[in-house]
Amino acid sequence: MSNENFITRESRVRHIAQLMSRGEWLNSYRMRCELAAEWGVTESAIRGYSAEAHRLLATDPEERKQLRDALANTFLSIAAEARARTSSVTGLPDMQSALKALELYAKFASVAPEEAQAAVSVAPVINVVCKPDDQPEPPAIARVSSDKAE
Repeated sequence: MSNENFITRESRVRHIAQLMSRGEWLNSYRMRCELAAEWGVTESAIRGYSAEAHRLLATDPEERKQLRDALANTFLSIAAEARARTSSVTGLPDMQSALKALELYAKFASVAPEEAQAAVSVAPVINVVCKPDDQPEPPAIARVSSDKAE
């Protein structure tokens, strides 16, 4: 990649946003330093560009959708790999990792049930009215004797 293509702040931010939307941006110190050296700026400047790119993606619905789709597909691939991989001890697939990846896939693909629906599991309330004579006897409780034989 040529340095003259990324001489303006806007072009640098757009480049980082494209990396983010393709799932190729690792917000790591090393990656920031590599871009800083390539563009002749400080690592701190790259942090600023990436923050701006993040805000840009958050406001651009099409790029946000592309990012969500890319992440969803990544989780789908992880789930497939986890199911294919078997434990050397049990010989069984890594279903725990596969299920977690599928859970994340559903979230990013926007097909997961809404948390409000998933979290609500309320048993119905039943009101029972009893008259004092209708109440059954309480169950007998086995008593343990604490008397010691002397």
